[in-house]
Amino acid sequence: MHLLMIAGLAFAAQVKPEEFLRKAVVEGLKEDGADRAFVKDNIADKRELFVLKCPICTPVLNGFIDYGSAKGQPAKGKGIPKDIVDDLKNPARLVQLKALERLVDRYVASHKDRLKLTDAQRQELQAKLEDGKKTGMEMVELGRQKGFDFCPSCSGATKAK
Repeated sequence: MHLLMIAGLAFAAQVKPEEFLRKAVVEGLKEDGADRAFVKDNIADKRELFVLKCPICTPVLNGFIDYGSAKGQPAKGKGIPKDIVDDLKNPARLVQLKALERLVDRYVASHKDRLKLTDAQRQELQAKLEDGKKTGMEMVELGRQKGFDFCPSCSGATKAK
């Protein structure tokens, strides 16, 4: 039990939600073997899919930017799931937002598994992500950015338990 507490404290000191989220996106895209041009054109360059100054959206967007602007070929993989790709190409903004939410959820969940987080570490990270989501939604209410009934990055990041 004592060892688990120490491991949890070490996790909290080492992994910040911002870095966790950025890496979750980059590693997820690598694992999928996502097309860099598609990521750049359909996600990274579409700032209207992200809430300004949101502590969840910023690192998620940075992950997409990092991957989309990286040089070289992506790893071999199936790519981003076809249903998500199709929805990201859909002209309806709400459909795009829901697709981004599913993609972020997918990458956050797989990154938690990749890191082999304990239940305590997952709970701690989840609490930090929930706090970030609360701040992000406050940014929507306070800011001039309209058209967000929900934040796809926040909803995707906090959905993955």
